[in-house]
Amino acid sequence: MIKELENLTILVNSCDAYSDLWDPFFKLFKKYGGELTNCQIILNADSKQYSYPGLNIICPNNFSTPQPWGKRVKNCLKNIKTKYVLCILDDYFLQRECDTSVIIDCINWLNNNENIGAFNLLSLKNSEDES
Repeated sequence: MIKELENLTILVNSCDAYSDLWDPFFKLFKKYGGELTNCQIILNADSKQYSYPGLNIICPNNFSTPQPWGKRVKNCLKNIKTKYVLCILDDYFLQRECDTSVIIDCINWLNNNENIGAFNLLSLKNSEDES
């Protein structure tokens, strides 16, 4: 594993009602996630358990009744031991190879500047590229 990624956990936020998204999400993540597929993955759902071949997925929540999304996120974050967390939503399907160097750059910036608290990674299309 790349050294900078050893201190990164992937947090996939979902809920049991969206479990039909998990197979396509993790299939694409496995295909396009590159080195990120070696990180621990926390699937933040209500109570369902899930696994995907070749990915280290943990489903920590086991609520007998559905909990608010924010409460489940806080519960997961309290139990993550790595210094950094990459939050992804379950319907953000990767469509091409993830540029891991961008994530590594962000981790290095965070390591070198305590005034940075977060990064938002967005894909914005140039209007000239749209057809």
